[in-house]
Amino acid sequence: MERRSSGSAIWRGAWALVAGLLCLAACLPSPLSAQTAQTAQQTAPDAASAPIVAGWLENAPFGQIGDDGEATGFSADVVRALSETMGVPIELRRFDGLQPRIQAQIDGETTLMTAIARLPALQASNLFSKPVGRTEVRLFIRIENERNPDFVTPVNKRIGTVRQYAGSGSSEVLDRNRPVVFENADALLIRLLSGEIDGALLAEDWMVGLAHGVRLDNRIAAVGPPVRPIERVIAIHKSRADLLGPINAAIDTLEANGTLAALRRQWFVDRPPPRPEVLTVGVVNLPPFMQVNDDGSTTGFAVEVIRDLGKLLGLQLQFVPVPPEVWAKGPQGGIDVLPLVGITPDRRERMDFALPIQAIDIGVFVRSDSLDLFDGLAKARVGAWGAGVSVAVARRHSSDVQRFETYAELVTALLEGRIDTILAESSALRRTLSEMHREDRVVQVDYPLETIYLAPALRRGLPSVREALNLVMPGYLASQRYQDLRAAWLEPRGFWTEGRVLSLLAAIVTVAVLALSYIPFQRHRIRQERLRFTANMIERIPLGLLMVAPNGRIEFANAAARAVSPSGPELIREGAVYRDAINALIAADAAHWGTKSPAALAAGLSGPALTDGYSYEFRTTTGQSFRWSSFALTGGSILVMVLNVTRERRHLAEIETLNAELRDQISIVERTNSELRDFAYATSHDLKSPISTLRLIANALTDSVAGKLPDDDVQLVADMKEILERMGRMISDVLDYTRAVGGEVAVEPVDLSKVAADVLQDLTADIAASGAEIRVGDLPSLIGNPRQLHQLLQNLIGNAIKFHRPGDAPQIDIEPVAAPHGMVAFSVSDRGIGIDPKFHRRIFQVFTRLNDTELYPGSGLGLAICQRVSLNHGGRIAIQSAPENGSRFTIFLKEKNGDQHTHDDRRLPVRTEDGEAAYS
Repeated sequence: MERRSSGSAIWRGAWALVAGLLCLAACLPSPLSAQTAQTAQQTAPDAASAPIVAGWLENAPFGQIGDDGEATGFSADVVRALSETMGVPIELRRFDGLQPRIQAQIDGETTLMTAIARLPALQASNLFSKPVGRTEVRLFIRIENERNPDFVTPVNKRIGTVRQYAGSGSSEVLDRNRPVVFENADALLIRLLSGEIDGALLAEDWMVGLAHGVRLDNRIAAVGPPVRPIERVIAIHKSRADLLGPINAAIDTLEANGTLAALRRQWFVDRPPPRPEVLTVGVVNLPPFMQVNDDGSTTGFAVEVIRDLGKLLGLQLQFVPVPPEVWAKGPQGGIDVLPLVGITPDRRERMDFALPIQAIDIGVFVRSDSLDLFDGLAKARVGAWGAGVSVAVARRHSSDVQRFETYAELVTALLEGRIDTILAESSALRRTLSEMHREDRVVQVDYPLETIYLAPALRRGLPSVREALNLVMPGYLASQRYQDLRAAWLEPRGFWTEGRVLSLLAAIVTVAVLALSYIPFQRHRIRQERLRFTANMIERIPLGLLMVAPNGRIEFANAAARAVSPSGPELIREGAVYRDAINALIAADAAHWGTKSPAALAAGLSGPALTDGYSYEFRTTTGQSFRWSSFALTGGSILVMVLNVTRERRHLAEIETLNAELRDQISIVERTNSELRDFAYATSHDLKSPISTLRLIANALTDSVAGKLPDDDVQLVADMKEILERMGRMISDVLDYTRAVGGEVAVEPVDLSKVAADVLQDLTADIAASGAEIRVGDLPSLIGNPRQLHQLLQNLIGNAIKFHRPGDAPQIDIEPVAAPHGMVAFSVSDRGIGIDPKFHRRIFQVFTRLNDTELYPGSGLGLAICQRVSLNHGGRIAIQSAPENGSRFTIFLKEKNGDQHTHDDRRLPVRTEDGEAAYS
């Protein structure tokens, strides 16, 4: 269900108010808190004995239903790993929606909620464990808009979020766009792909995992900087607070032994590595599908197929031999692609498959002398190749399954009596038997099993490669090249034994005569069918095609070419002289060809048009536009293509009209803004002089009446002086804001570290009076306006000093942060009184004040000036703050403004949770 922008703002405000009240109630001691604690102590024994219930939801990749009907996915597997590590049973309970699941955790119906963010709705009733994973909230758009700046940095677009989940709260992206709230992520993805919304704000692992589950991850892209980082934790209801310590200890154990890392890789919760320029293809020695030669080179049916597909797509591939145990794990650890892998349900969870290329039959093989004794697989000792799908198939039929490294070892074990039967891919095992000359000692049993489909397997993070393979694969499978590979690699070798050769000779004379007469006929029939199919396709396409022979006659013309002129479609026909047909066509309806005179048009289309690279566009009297292009073919023939471009030209004209209207509107707005700026500046400047005069008069009056007036009158004079001081500060701030709105164009190289040092020098008195401790990192440099940047830093640092908590000295950090390409960024953080999230958007409006003017004087223009300076430098300003938790302002600025350019090769050090990481 969607909620439009106004409704979304109301709901966000309501939820923020409720969360704030809950947090306040949790922090303040009261008789009710004591009573609640006493009740919790009384009920603790019952709660400790109650079953531990973990809620889960079917939302890939965190929760889904396996083929056996049981819960699977990252969340479910983490719960099972915790249960095993802690030695306590945990029950999984399924919910049909995200909101019921959250409400059940709030009400205590469930004990645990796994792999979630620290949701504000849960903070009052739950405790949070150590993280089991990390991700980021990102803005996702459709792939076709990935390079469109209107979508990369959207303004007034429809941005979808999931209600009451990470990323649904106030953010800079939502504040400048129109939020659309959904109840679940499935609906969010569908509306994004259908174009009903322009973007989606969601955790990256959730969005990509959901899209990958329906093979649509190639249709979306994450753009812009991350909106916020997320630590995925386990929520524990406070009624079972005793579980927090054991769960954190179990998480440490699972991280140390690699279980959590393996689960994150298996369920694609960790971000996959980017696509490399050269894709690594893993190859295992399994003739005839894959073969690793003594010199390390690779070949085989599957290898050659992947090599052909790579050439068709222009992919750079390197083939690397891998051991069977690495092959069995799927593409990971530097392996991007496996050529042909059997598709099974468990492998679908670990690998990304393209379309199937080959189908194989899993067969049952026994010794020839024990064929009559075979009575099924249930009680048999079954051997299978350890890295293939036959192991999984065998385990469904037998409890005694042995794994072998090669097919040759399988055959040897069967002949030596160590196993009773072999379960393997039929054609591959028969080929091995032929090479070992054991085809008479091992036979296949007529025992029904199943057919397995083979397809290229890719690691996650390569959706474009998967879709490119899917695009060319149908045509490749129909090619003669593919049929030749099948014949060369998959047909058994050494099949003709002496007995079979003698049997064949008995019938060869009879078959020879029939074959000699049938083969030419069959080839002719196939050739005719192909020609008929091709001609039918060319006849139906909406592109006009004419082929003109070297002698000037039309060899071929499809329906679209014949219909270029309604007055003479019979003139363009096979066998006609091209020049005569064009002259007659123009003469039959000269006005139809529009822009040129009939004579000039006829000369052009019958002369230069028969040369390679000729192109001419004309418009008909019916309003249709066509492009006439010619290309030289081998043998001297000319291919003429006639393309209808009416729609494209109409759209181009509409765009030009809209651009002209937009330019006019922009000109009007700029002129109006300029007039308003001039008026505001003149008014503020004119007011500044009388205010200064009044302040001087007030000071003189104070000196002259000292000791002569009653105390009440003296207080009135003091109040007047304070009001005049405040008016003077406000007028100065208005002048600063007017200058900032004016957008000064004078730019020069600016070192922000030096600007920060100058600002601290200007604020020496305030710093000393407050006892502030200020730490400044190595700030970046840029091309900008030094006066405006000085004002920006002075306002932010001044606010951080001013809005400190009573009794605490301000602690302020000014440090660089990571920024998108072409930008620089830094942050100003404090530990002051903080700002309620519901006011984050409002504080950047002019004359906005949230605090008592007696305690925190000011005009309410400081942050408005900061925002304007950021916009003047092609950037923006973002805030992270909460009451009593301080504020963090992050400023993004364009690195090069105006016409000046510099080349700064410094690498910007950025502090991360893991230490120091370089950012270019």
